Amino acid sequence: MRLGSDLNQRVGWLDPNTWRVGTFMERQFTNRGPQYEVWDLTQLDDLWYATLASSAPNRETPMVLVSTDLNRWAVCGWLAPGQGMYQTVGYYAGRLGDWLHYIVATDTWGLRHGRVRAVKVAEVNGVCVSPPKTNLLSESESWCSTVSDWRVEPTPDVLEADQNSQFFSGRPSLHVQKSDMEDDEVVTLRLLGDYDGSAGTPYRLHVWVRGQAKKLALKITAEANEVITDFSLRADADGKPLWTEIWTPAVSYPVPVVLRPRIRIWANDVDRTAELRLGAAELSAVPVEGEWVPGGSSSPIEHFDCEGLMLGSTWTHVFSTVLLSGTDDLGNTGRSYIRTYDVPLVGQAELYFECSEKQFKLSVNGLQVAASAPRTLLAGTRVYFAVRQEQGALHLSISDGHGVEHIAGSVSPTLLGHGSIRSGNGAATEVAAQVYLEDRWYADCALSDNEVEALFLQAKLGQ
Repeated sequence: MRLGSDLNQRVGWLDPNTWRVGTFMERQFTNRGPQYEVWDLTQLDDLWYATLASSAPNRETPMVLVSTDLNRWAVCGWLAPGQGMYQTVGYYAGRLGDWLHYIVATDTWGLRHGRVRAVKVAEVNGVCVSPPKTNLLSESESWCSTVSDWRVEPTPDVLEADQNSQFFSGRPSLHVQKSDMEDDEVVTLRLLGDYDGSAGTPYRLHVWVRGQAKKLALKITAEANEVITDFSLRADADGKPLWTEIWTPAVSYPVPVVLRPRIRIWANDVDRTAELRLGAAELSAVPVEGEWVPGGSSSPIEHFDCEGLMLGSTWTHVFSTVLLSGTDDLGNTGRSYIRTYDVPLVGQAELYFECSEKQFKLSVNGLQVAASAPRTLLAGTRVYFAVRQEQGALHLSISDGHGVEHIAGSVSPTLLGHGSIRSGNGAATEVAAQVYLEDRWYADCALSDNEVEALFLQAKLGQ
């Protein structure tokens, strides 16, 4: 039996014969934004469509996800702003041509009609960039191979470094098991080491786990008011546990905080046993993406420049990118930088996502000239951008779902001269984790809104 799950947009399974539960998703993430539940699963043309509920009346909101394998998901359907509270796209009604039709329920028990374009799958090449990252854990803690790094309560039946279960070749994984547990009993693994968290800095915990349990929850701090998020474990068709990658949402506080990672495990309903193997762990300040790094070490920023461009009084840059971090991943402070237009001795225009206001913004020499409407981002969202310079102003067009938003920028210093387009910010020290898929440069030409929309549509249809 396949089913959805509250809060975490997971798609999972339930075996009614044994009451075991688990998830299909190899990489689990959370979204504590306006989407609450996965309501329905539909399989069409070897693709899985999952529908969500939303309570965001004033922002464009993801409502339908699509996947080829029930592990990796992308957004294909959105709720437009101003459509009311607690919309539920919960019932697939049928397909007509290239459109999938849904019955949409509202918070007042009314019914509406919604439709989503059927998804086409194609392989495309892209350029992946990642921000710099430091694993705050010690090297020993990050490998999860040393029993003395952890405290387990209550005392388990098994606590060992298991050589027979290795996430990294040659390194044992931490193995914890407790049997004959009560219904409300929980096993807690806590790192003995504490870390100082800075005020206003978001942090995330990233782990690989394997085992059998009803659910598990991850906590980053010692604060009582931290929201605790539940996750599930994967298994194959025969019930054999598989490694599951878990990312917690970003957690931050306005004052310095103690970072004290812990994992809580609930017994499964089959034999009242909780078993977990922990293969690797990472605690980092946001943004956290890219390859795992051992504790106490850092990964450098990965970025690139397009140099040798001539920026005239009019030009247009059209591109699309897949953002690997969602709203929950980024937290509520700082900026996630997309691109920078740089003309030495003249100025820089930076395109970024303002995490506190949930808006894409464009600034010139540090002064904001354009801002989008607030929006919710999911990890894996493909966003289409067009930046245009004409008549002494920069203009921004965005499409990340339902439609295209055109923002007329205010008058700003004209970027005129030989320059470059850089991934990330102007100083080349920060960049949003993303995969650039398309890049079109139109010199001496400011495309119209209609021409931009036509290019966006061509890219979406794979033309």
